[in-house]
Amino acid sequence: MTLAEFLKGLLLRTPQEILVALLRALLLLPVFLLVLLLKLWEWLLWLLHTKTLRPEETEDPCGRIPEVLVRRPDPSIYSQTYLAAQGVPVTWNNPDIWIAPAANPGAVEPDSYHLEANTDYIVSVRAHNASTDPAIGVRVRLVYRPWSFNSPDVTPVEIDAGGNEVVRSVDIAAMGSAVAQFNWHTPALAPGESAHYCLQAHLSHPLDVNLGNNMGQENTNVYSQNPGFVSPGELAALDIPLFNVGRRAKTVRFRVDAYEVATDDRVEVRLERSRGRSRMRLSDRLGHALPTVEPVEVHRPRRSTDDAPERAVTETRRRSKALFGRVCFSSPKSRFEVVRTRYSGFDELRAQILDRDYSLPPTMTVAAPERVTLEPAAAATPAFEIQVPADARPGTRLPMNIRAETEDGVLIGGVTLFFHVRP
Repeated sequence: MTLAEFLKGLLLRTPQEILVALLRALLLLPVFLLVLLLKLWEWLLWLLHTKTLRPEETEDPCGRIPEVLVRRPDPSIYSQTYLAAQGVPVTWNNPDIWIAPAANPGAVEPDSYHLEANTDYIVSVRAHNASTDPAIGVRVRLVYRPWSFNSPDVTPVEIDAGGNEVVRSVDIAAMGSAVAQFNWHTPALAPGESAHYCLQAHLSHPLDVNLGNNMGQENTNVYSQNPGFVSPGELAALDIPLFNVGRRAKTVRFRVDAYEVATDDRVEVRLERSRGRSRMRLSDRLGHALPTVEPVEVHRPRRSTDDAPERAVTETRRRSKALFGRVCFSSPKSRFEVVRTRYSGFDELRAQILDRDYSLPPTMTVAAPERVTLEPAAAATPAFEIQVPADARPGTRLPMNIRAETEDGVLIGGVTLFFHVRP
């Protein structure tokens, strides 16, 4: 643009800008009053929607970061309490926790029920990320507690030289998994004794989107001498302590099944998208509607030159701004496109699991108290008698899960037992 064109545009567009500014000033007061009335009307509609003119008794809001600006991971593990809340059977033979002798880390124990006392082991904990956002710096704790339903006594599996609990940290990719390992020296036992312990893995992350799937348990059995096998028709007696760590009295009932995790189950996970539009309020749209001057671009043909005769005059153009602008009213769109995504497929897997029968063998019976009522911070030791089937085949393994639930179906603890029939 030449100096002459700039001066012409300045002299001609300046009065136009002044007129538009005066128009904005004249419209400001009526627009402000109209927006104020609309805001009051929207507020009255919201107030009437609450069906009360009295303020609700709620805590002061602490503020919240918008969801669209936050990357939310979902660290997770095979969690008995979370899966039971989804209506599926569970086992305390956790597929995400396994043990190997420290002297031979590659020799993973086939199960956690034949661990030697006073021996070094490596416990591996696999943590998953059920989110499409990465989980960076997930803290993994591993503790163990005595044989029980819901015992409050926990002991760190590994401590450092200063006597402090060792906590691992792992980074998990989106929809991926990572393994944290701990060193566990099993407790010493008197000759001929054995003891059950429950390993508990706890995951934590400051931005975890789901806190219900962060704790998984694994039953173990530690012995000083091999406990041997059961015989067909044998009656096995067990005393399992039961604790109520809550502030209210609880009535607990027991359920038994033979559920085991099927490693060959497969399900197709699909990413579903739900598209919609979010509407902007009329008062907000009206408050942004103000007259403005937009410059108009025009195209002028460029003259051909002798050094470039092959270029057509109509193909090469030069842009320039017009002397007068265009007066228009700018207003944001009334709708914004919103896309929500989620993975589906769990319902199909749950249907596969629930379609099977996990009942104990017909001749395998369990005698247990029908209900146990505990006061707050109280404990009891219910007795269980398990009748091994008389027709059990030699060399087989009979799994059994005992679940402790409140009367409203909330899982508070459980144990998994394996009865190895004498070969």
